Amino acid sequence: AQGVRFYLDDFGTGYSNLSTLLELPFDVVKLDKSILWSVTEDERLVEFFALLASGFGVLGTQALSEGVETPEQRAFLGRCGCDLMQGYLFSRPLPPEEAAAAIAASEGHGEE
Repeated sequence: AQGVRFYLDDFGTGYSNLSTLLELPFDVVKLDKSILWSVTEDERLVEFFALLASGFGVLGTQALSEGVETPEQRAFLGRCGCDLMQGYLFSRPLPPEEAAAAIAASEGHGEE
């Protein structure tokens, strides 16, 4: 009701596992960059990743892939239905002021 969204970070590593996902109401699951990078190294994982990304929709959760560095990775994620992405392809990490300016500029409301 307050507009707060819950994200599960680094899914696929440490405590970010399937049981955590099923127990708590996450809006977005951030797939650890190691998952995407593994796909580019092992063709067998391509279909698995596509199923994983689309499977979150069944749970009412969006998938966000971390570690996107190339246009090829971006295209692959789009084919998998993973529309939320972050990584150096889009921007390096920015301080809050620079991030706000970059967002405003990308929306056509450039700040000086």
